[in-house]
Amino acid sequence: MAQYQYDKAFFAYTTASNDHSAQRVAHWLAGWYKPKSVVDFGCAQGAWLAAWQVAGADDVVGVDGDYVDRAALRIDGDRFLARDLAQPIDLGRRFDVVQSVEVAEHLPASAAEGFVATLCRHGEIVLFSAAPPGQGGEHHVNERPYAWWRDLFAARGYRLYDCVRPQLVGDAQVQPWYRYNVFLYVHDHASARLPAEVAATRLADGAPVPDISPLPYRVRKAVVRLLPPQVADQLARWKARLGA
Repeated sequence: MAQYQYDKAFFAYTTASNDHSAQRVAHWLAGWYKPKSVVDFGCAQGAWLAAWQVAGADDVVGVDGDYVDRAALRIDGDRFLARDLAQPIDLGRRFDVVQSVEVAEHLPASAAEGFVATLCRHGEIVLFSAAPPGQGGEHHVNERPYAWWRDLFAARGYRLYDCVRPQLVGDAQVQPWYRYNVFLYVHDHASARLPAEVAATRLADGAPVPDISPLPYRVRKAVVRLLPPQVADQLARWKARLGA
């Protein structure tokens, strides 16, 4: 399967928008879990992994397409692995935290179940977000409701904990796609290790997953859903180039 080629402007835009968001999430999670190893599937230039290193994770690995400019990486080059994220991946080891944020919507629907399997293969705690319908973005070919992804994780014994969004929702410096989309998925085997305040945020497998975005953002998503995919994609490209 041919990989979509993201250019330097795309990565410059995503990296610039990631720093504060990554620092907030890594600092909060490290406050109670203190992970030492983190893998990021769809790491781009490694902004999230750099934040994890500051938070105390000394063993980080980034995985993304071969198109990533190695000279622009925010982590050591030997910590980056080039892989096709639409194909099954097995790094032969486990991590304290497995991460993939705002990546899964870029992969074809046919690869979604395999991608979730890849994430689950590498650890019992997964930090995950994916764009819901109408969010829009460059090459967003598989925007799905939160519950759609929740069900794929549940089939592998991972439960959704809505503990991250409450930490971010009031911080306007955190990008909206993180404020409204990031969840923690934890395997049943690891649930006993969660602090009470995190365990209390578990959503039952069949329960609705709330959209906590404000009304103007919901209206924006509704409008984007009405646009032809090619138009929505082009608008996202223009936004990235103007914002980079």
